[in-house]
Formats: sequence, C-alpha cells, structure tokens
Amino acid sequence: MSGPSYLLSVRIAGNTRNPCLLALRPKGYKLTLWFTKDHKGDYQVNHDAQREGRIFSAATGAELLGLVAMWEVRGDDWMTKKSEPDVHDELYPTSLTYDNDGNVVEVGDNEVRWADLADDFIADQRLGAPIAEGCRLICLPGIAVHVVDVSRQEIRHQS
Repeated sequence: MSGPSYLLSVRIAGNTRNPCLLALRPKGYKLTLWFTKDHKGDYQVNHDAQREGRIFSAATGAELLGLVAMWEVRGDDWMTKKSEPDVHDELYPTSLTYDNDGNVVEVGDNEVRWADLADDFIADQRLGAPIAEGCRLICLPGIAVHVVDVSRQEIRHQS
C-alpha cells in the first residue's frame, strides 16, 4: 500500500526552530531569547516576539510563530468566543491512535477491531459495495461501521 502524496510535509523538529524565527523578522517582530533556571539548575528556553506594543512568548520558535499567526488572524480579541466551537472536541471523535507498528488501534475513545477485507463479500454485506484498495473496515462496538482510507488517514462514516 502506498502512502499519501503531498507536495510538502513539515512536522515540528529541531530543524524548524530557526526557519520559524526567521519568518517573524520580515513581519517586523523584535526577537528575544531568554532563560529561566529552576532549583535543580536546569534551564528552560523562552522566545519572545515584540511589535506594536504587543509581546508574544513561547518555549519554541514554532510555538511563537503559531501565537503570532493566531493573533494576526484573530486580533487583540483572540480568545475563544462562547459562540465558537471547540475544534479539538470536534476533531477528537475521529482522531486516530496508532501503535508502534503504525496500526490504527483507536478512533476517538473507541478500540478498533480490524476486519480483513481481502474478501469482497464482507465489504458487500456491510457496506453494499467493495471497499477501495487501501481502505479498511473498522467495527466499533455499539457504533456504525467506519471506513478508513489508510493512505489518507481519512475516516468515512457508513450508515
């Protein structure tokens, strides 16, 4: 099974710190690096970005860039409004949990039992049509069947 095809895939890592900080400079932010030292003598890094009487502070360059991006979109009244959804809560029921081998083991709070779909009969009986290559059937206790497009990490509910 082949994985999804993306033009670019970026995940936070050690090599993203500097590009994130560099992205803030052309936006006019003054950057500051400072540390706190705990009672054990361990240092914690802090990054600040200042502009137009506003200061943003975070532990990493990526977090700092994220705070600035949030403010640039939402403005000084950036906090969640009562009328706005909790996006994390919306996404959680279809969130995937993987084991160390890359297998999906949970969807939201539900344990996954994979059905082997090599036999199209199972797919025909459950969904009325064969499931496309790269897709697997998930049977959740007490919940309707879901189809997972493993290559896209996409879940589609089937009634």
